[in-house]
Amino acid sequence: VRVEEGGDMALFEAYEDQLKGSIKDLEDKIELLQKPHVEGEVALIEGANQDVEDAEEVLMKMDMEIRSVKSDIKAALQAKVKKHKQMLQSSKDTLRSRIARGDEAAQRSQDGHGDTE
Repeated sequence: VRVEEGGDMALFEAYEDQLKGSIKDLEDKIELLQKPHVEGEVALIEGANQDVEDAEEVLMKMDMEIRSVKSDIKAALQAKVKKHKQMLQSSKDTLRSRIARGDEAAQRSQDGHGDTE
């Protein structure tokens, strides 16, 4: 049983490392997108959206993994997943906000109002 539990933890930790990488990549892209008139904006947004999808997929795997661990560590792992979900949601909100600002600026530009940034 101990080996099995250790295996579960190793897999959970591997998922957690993968998730941290996806969130870091997402945050890096969001940081670049904060600059006005960033080169390659469309590609950055597409990449950020892919990072979100990757992170959400890993979170689902982590949730599934928690179901197979012993109850004595389950609560701690659930707390970790909850924290990661909150971090991801915050990054998603920032990304959505940036995309909306970019869409507004593009619309103003198309309407002939120019960009005031």
